[in-house]
Amino acid sequence: MKIIVKPNGKAETIRHYWKECVGSGHASLGLRDDWLAQLKRVKKELGFKRVRFHGVLNDEMTSLSPNNKISFEKIGCLYDRILNTGMAPFVELSFMPESLSSGKKTIFKYKANVTPPRDYKEWGKMIHELTGFLTSRYGSDTVKKWFFEVWNEPNLSGFWDGNMHDYMLLYKESALAAKEVLPEIKIGGPATAKNQWIPEMKNFCRKEKLPLDFISTHHYPTDTALGFERNLEEELKSTKRGVLAEMTAKAGKEAGNIPLFYTEWNSSPSARDHYHDEPFLAAFVIKTIMDNIGITDIYSFWTFSDIFEETGFGNKPFHGGFGLLTNDSIPKPAYRAFQLLSSLGKEKMIQRVSGKATCESVVFRKNNALQILLYNHQMPGKEIKSEKVQILVKNADVSSVQEERIDSKNSNPKRLWKEMGAPVKLTGKQKSELEKSSELIKRNYEPQKSGKNYSININVPPHSVILLTVKLSYCKKEK
Repeated sequence: MKIIVKPNGKAETIRHYWKECVGSGHASLGLRDDWLAQLKRVKKELGFKRVRFHGVLNDEMTSLSPNNKISFEKIGCLYDRILNTGMAPFVELSFMPESLSSGKKTIFKYKANVTPPRDYKEWGKMIHELTGFLTSRYGSDTVKKWFFEVWNEPNLSGFWDGNMHDYMLLYKESALAAKEVLPEIKIGGPATAKNQWIPEMKNFCRKEKLPLDFISTHHYPTDTALGFERNLEEELKSTKRGVLAEMTAKAGKEAGNIPLFYTEWNSSPSARDHYHDEPFLAAFVIKTIMDNIGITDIYSFWTFSDIFEETGFGNKPFHGGFGLLTNDSIPKPAYRAFQLLSSLGKEKMIQRVSGKATCESVVFRKNNALQILLYNHQMPGKEIKSEKVQILVKNADVSSVQEERIDSKNSNPKRLWKEMGAPVKLTGKQKSELEKSSELIKRNYEPQKSGKNYSININVPPHSVILLTVKLSYCKKEK
């Protein structure tokens, strides 16, 4: 594979759209101190702006006052904590308070009620009161900058014990109630799994003359949502490389001129997937985010932490959880991938690439440096090998080249954990050693000079990410 880069060549300005939001589990986890400490860390090191989670309306987060009104004080306490980090909540309006529910069906260990309201007007009244509570507590100017998403994955029977029409009624009452309090509030849906119901959502809102400030949906490479009742390994093997970009492109066309938000995505919908803890996910994350530049407005990775209990907490440090951080706050390879992404400039260069391989590259320009991002990704069970890459930087004086990498031997704490004997409980010393093994190491790299050009030859292993920072002391301007 050969890459030719002209430092003064054409570039396009991009948004760091992946920083707009990140996912978590459910609302009450946000009252834990360890959860909050991890949120502060991902804000500081990865630059995330918002956090989204399920269950803000669960009974554990609300309570009935003596006059039979729902109290939102605990929600206020949670949002205070989030806002104090410098982040904002991405509000998912779920699930159903028992006092409003039409049935007893629940999901997950924390028993979230997924039935429609027995009276949709009562649901609307609650959303009206919640919006009033939030605007009174934080001010209209703050709340109108937030996003409000109605429910979670209503196209799955596990999350919604109703049909599409029932959901549309829920959305209607939610949107009308919230907008009555704060007309500038941003509300959307359908928050579906598998990129579904986008045309239907648009048609319903157009027919009913309802506001739809954004389209939201979710996707994973595997077809089966939630990760239940299937062989995960076999499904991943049958999934083609780059499939999420295809899904996003289709959803983008369906959304049209309405902003498209992906409020969940990952390499699989399972909270017990060993790939989540390995360099595989780092390469998957980089490829997916690079593929989706310019297609979606928000791309919220699921999740920032393994402090997560939909099916119960993991019983060992590396248990395949969704999180970028383990329960013990050890950064996984995907965490470091987001750290590399956060360091990128916003000028994406045009480059010439020859050769077909699983290895790809994207070049950015930042101040007086080029950032060359290399990633070698393939889905499990498919052919992948180390790729020799030659990079030619034309008409420039290169003052230094530094390399940071994520692969089987670098920024891969799970490897050290296995060498420790895979302890279930970590000592303080072991945590420190694992943290250190996860760190990105900057290494100097020696380029070769040939006339006015510099060449860099590098080997990119399977399931790896490499960021080369090429500092320039001079580059000739193109005519």
